[in-house]
Amino acid sequence: MNRWLVGGVLLGLTALSFGVNGSRYFAPQQLPQPSVEALIAEVVSAPDPAQQLAAATQLLQSRSLPEASVATKAAMALAIKDSPHPGVRVAMIQALAEAYDYAAMPTLLDALEDPDPAVAGKAAAAVQHMLGLRYDVENVADQKKISQMARRDWQMLSQSPHLDLWKKTVAKRKQTTAKSGSSH
Repeated sequence: MNRWLVGGVLLGLTALSFGVNGSRYFAPQQLPQPSVEALIAEVVSAPDPAQQLAAATQLLQSRSLPEASVATKAAMALAIKDSPHPGVRVAMIQALAEAYDYAAMPTLLDALEDPDPAVAGKAAAAVQHMLGLRYDVENVADQKKISQMARRDWQMLSQSPHLDLWKKTVAKRKQTTAKSGSSH
């Protein structure tokens, strides 16, 4: 009887240990996420537009997007110009805006005149986001007016000695907005 008791205790301890540690054996494994560089390479070179779009979408979900290299951000800007897929162009515009890549501003300004309304609209939102400005345009479809105003504002700002201060102000505003949004 003593052997049965010891065996039961050992079996119980084994079950308890497996319950505590067993989740690591049966938990879904986190697959390593591809780097931002690998994703942009797929966006640019994948033969299938669906693969390009999937990589672009995955790129937007990357937490390391703001730390992407200058070359990677330049490849994103090039994808805006070269990709025939509007979804890829929209994703690259959003990625550059979220990374606050002011070097891509000329490309974003050109995208304001994209023939696809979704691309032009996302470019307008990105430019306004990065400049920290809102354009009061009665007709959202009036992309030409937005383009003219944004180009004028960017030209003045980019030539200003206060550009770096402006970038910091916009970034700080973003952090403040993010903090207040998460507390509600």
